[in-house]
Amino acid sequence: MLNIAFIGFGTRSTYLWEKMLKPTGECNLVAIADPNWKAVKHTHSSDLPDCHYYATAEEMLESEKLDGVVIGTGCNLHTKYACLVAKYNIPLFLEKPVSIDEEQLEELERILPTMNDKTVVSFPLRFTSLIAKVKEMLDGGCIGDIAQPIQTEMPVDYIIHGASATSSRYFVEKPVETIVTALKGTHNVLEFARQKLVKKVIYLSSL
Repeated sequence: MLNIAFIGFGTRSTYLWEKMLKPTGECNLVAIADPNWKAVKHTHSSDLPDCHYYATAEEMLESEKLDGVVIGTGCNLHTKYACLVAKYNIPLFLEKPVSIDEEQLEELERILPTMNDKTVVSFPLRFTSLIAKVKEMLDGGCIGDIAQPIQTEMPVDYIIHGASATSSRYFVEKPVETIVTALKGTHNVLEFARQKLVKKVIYLSSL
């Protein structure tokens, strides 16, 4: 198990822990540093009974043996705490934006030699239900080339067919490709509709 700590534990950090790290079953949240640590402890003492709470990140980093640190503070403090964690050579999970001005960016550049391969910049939206649905569609073959046979295991009731070249210049420069997209693509849509027994197909076209 990896011993993880948070610097800043507000709404976003709570979300990161609950939705991303905790479900892996590979992480223990052992420490939190937050200026409002008493309020954080009061809120999370029941679901994080073994967590240690600190008023400052410096005290936490000196006291704990950590495998990774997540920085979830205000944007203006991301650089400050990234540089602090770098002094302890601990792998870092850093929220965006990593810096808010050129001066902070230069500070981050100075820690790159030691932290470049130990730092992950957060993109937590990839764990939302919307992105999960898009991934499911990609994995299921729902997004692809209209000129190729359409395949997916997902149920389909309605099809909106709007796949077409739209640039007048493209029409002139690539007339064959334009016709192939329109004819073969529409054939593939209709064949797919037949296979899926869809209720209705809507074809959008200005041609």
